[in-house]
Amino acid sequence: MANENKNKLIQDKINEFSSFTKKDIDEYIKVGKQLINLSINQNLDKNTFSYYCRNYCNFLINHSDFNYLLEVQSNVNSEIIKNYSEYDGMIPRVIIINNILLELIKSEFQIDNYSQLKGHSWIHLDAYIDTLKNIKNRNNEILKFGDHRHMRIWVDIKVLEDRISKLSLNSLNTKSEIAFCDLLRFFDWISYRLLVLLKENNDIKFTKTVSFYVKKSSRNLKDLSRLNLINEAIGVYQNYLSKQKELKDILPKEETKIKVSNRTEIFEKKVIPTVLAVGTVLISGVIYKVL
Repeated sequence: MANENKNKLIQDKINEFSSFTKKDIDEYIKVGKQLINLSINQNLDKNTFSYYCRNYCNFLINHSDFNYLLEVQSNVNSEIIKNYSEYDGMIPRVIIINNILLELIKSEFQIDNYSQLKGHSWIHLDAYIDTLKNIKNRNNEILKFGDHRHMRIWVDIKVLEDRISKLSLNSLNTKSEIAFCDLLRFFDWISYRLLVLLKENNDIKFTKTVSFYVKKSSRNLKDLSRLNLINEAIGVYQNYLSKQKELKDILPKEETKIKVSNRTEIFEKKVIPTVLAVGTVLISGVIYKVL
């Protein structure tokens, strides 16, 4: 009963931060530290941790430019919750890393506390740490995981389009440079999952097409050339996906008639995705379905 009361109290506190913003970061870091203490004393239940994860991921969605990093972090949460009795001992380490990222976001990435990030010999957590340590690296490897259904990949492509439309390469500062690096990884992650899907469907021809874009985008291209190539790939990917039965029956007709020829001009024209709002809602739902 005492444990239940402790968890109920901290759950009530967590719920006060269901939509916290940058001005609330310090207070949410304190909430995380309370969870660490409960976890160390083996008093933290799964629901309390899942509520904490929900708020944390909502913050990243609404107040950061991360997509790939968000997926990697959410994957850590999901693995812990799916196998709670096995991995609950990882919770203090995860929250410490979460708090480091919150401090970085609060400072607009002007502080340097990456040295506090150390590996823990668990592939999911190490991928999160590695992504953070290489947050400014344009060519860091991705973790090969994730949902590879047609609809989920389509939604992620729409989110990627939105990120591209808001990025300015003309005035890169530390924050926008980090956003650009995350965008590159997000594209690679989408491409990897599409390749898994194509392999399952034994689609050799389009596998070669996707592999071409992945290899070419990883070369030493200038930033704008690399982004234009990604825009071109997005059009090709959408063309393919829109013809698949899972999407063909539910997408608006204008979404299934995508012109690929002028995709390389999209970045300069700042085209806004037509289903942005739907994409954001869908990706949020996918992230939390296991919580």
